[in-house]
Amino acid sequence: MSGIIVSAVAVDETGSVYITGYVEKSGLPTVSAAQAIYGGKGDAFVAKLKADRSGFVYLTYLGGSGFDVGKRIAVDARGNAYVTGVTCSTDFPTVNSAQAVYAGTGNVGCDAFAAKLDPTGRRWFTRRIWGLQG
Repeated sequence: MSGIIVSAVAVDETGSVYITGYVEKSGLPTVSAAQAIYGGKGDAFVAKLKADRSGFVYLTYLGGSGFDVGKRIAVDARGNAYVTGVTCSTDFPTVNSAQAVYAGTGNVGCDAFAAKLDPTGRRWFTRRIWGLQG
């Protein structure tokens, strides 16, 4: 599939590989996805590749109807993935966010986000961080 851009990669203590970035169109072969449906205009994605490289533990979209991109990824000793990025979606999925509404203004018109995915990728927590000024 064309239109997949990888922004960051991390590796945990067991050798599992975590990847984030964005995808420009639907058709990502999601696996154990928290968000199996493409939001539109470009979605962030998060993937965890098994340590033996035999397939994905999870591969999920992360985004709303606007442009969203995962920029950085880290993993802790328990296998939780932490992703930061940018969302230009007014409907970006959030859970218990301090900033529950879209605040993007100016030329950029986007917000930063932080997300945490559990080791299975099925449970996640996302927060808008702030509005970015262009």
